[in-house]
Amino acid sequence: MNPALADLIGRHLAAENAQDLEGTLATLHPDCRFEDLATGQTWRGHDGAAAALPAMVDHLRRRR
Repeated sequence: MNPALADLIGRHLAAENAQDLEGTLATLHPDCRFEDLATGQTWRGHDGAAAALPAMVDHLRRRR
C-alpha cells in the first residue's frame, strides 16, 4: 500500500475512534459523499459529512 495512503487511513480511523469530528473531516476530500442507502439520504462535502457523521455514530451506539 502507498505509505501516504496508509498514513491517511490511519489518521482517519484514529480521529473517528476518538470521536474527533474536525480531525475526521480533515482526512476527507472536500467533495466527499456519504450515502445512506436505507433512507435514501445523501450528504456532500465537509458540511454534509459534519451533519452525517454524528448521526451515524449515534445510530451505531443505539444498536449496541
